Amino acid sequence: VVFFKTMTNNQSPITNIQRQLETAYPKDEALALAWWIAEELSGLSRTQLLCGCKDTTFLANTQIIIERLLHFEPIHYIFGHTIWNGLNLKVTPATLIPRPETAELVEKIVNYPSIVNQSSNRQSSNRQFHVLDIGTGSGCIAIALKKAHPEWQVTGIDISSEAIEVAKENA
Repeated sequence: VVFFKTMTNNQSPITNIQRQLETAYPKDEALALAWWIAEELSGLSRTQLLCGCKDTTFLANTQIIIERLLHFEPIHYIFGHTIWNGLNLKVTPATLIPRPETAELVEKIVNYPSIVNQSSNRQSSNRQFHVLDIGTGSGCIAIALKKAHPEWQVTGIDISSEAIEVAKENA
């Protein structure tokens, strides 16, 4: 594997970012964050970056991102979005960052036999299945449920008007 090089030295930009982040993060996490930054800023996949991208000018403004990470600001908030359960969701400090455990919850709801059977039976008898997501935040649960079952009536509510705006954008 050949890493792309900067013009100023023989060290890859990924290594430079990783080393700075290692002052606050474990080595593996620092490396994952470095790749995330490179992929996000370049718009390229890791494979594309490894297989020939020689232009590293997109990494010129990484210092601000690194400083924010060193102050333990979540990278999802820095970039303003996250990929969760196949959805590209906007996230802000007004919302929680969706977690893998939440995706598991959605999967259990979507695939729970009695819910799926009730939904099918209700639809055939012209009755709708209703879901209420209280504290919707980014809207991830409501959106994922509606995506999996478009016939369901899904409503997300939240006390935060900022969160509701984010959820509306995501929907």
